[in-house]
Amino acid sequence: MANGNGPGPGRPRKNTPAQLQQLIDTYWALPGRKTLAGMVLAAGYSDRQSFYDLGKLPEFSCIIKNAHQRIVHYYEDLGQEKNNPAFSIFLLKNLGYTDQQQLDITTKGNAVSGFAVEYANLPDAAKPK
Repeated sequence: MANGNGPGPGRPRKNTPAQLQQLIDTYWALPGRKTLAGMVLAAGYSDRQSFYDLGKLPEFSCIIKNAHQRIVHYYEDLGQEKNNPAFSIFLLKNLGYTDQQQLDITTKGNAVSGFAVEYANLPDAAKPK
């Protein structure tokens, strides 16, 4: 039996999509630094996971994605404003970027073949058994 506020039985949702959007917009209108935790709390949730789980529902998906992007944009601007390279690296790594090099030491993606190892000049301890 549906509870009138979403499919299936269970506790009603805290907010409608419009109410959630209003809470998020109100948070952004407040003065001071913005944080993901602060926005989640202002929206009435006690942890990020509950907030993100709500985003799995079609009617809340765009609202949650947009709220997350607002936080990312805020921190990108903050990092550039402070001109802190370490902050930029930290942020980009947390967004899925990596700073490792990947070298292909094969022949354009093909395995190396026709390669022989000369063991004659190796000491006995180094020769394969």
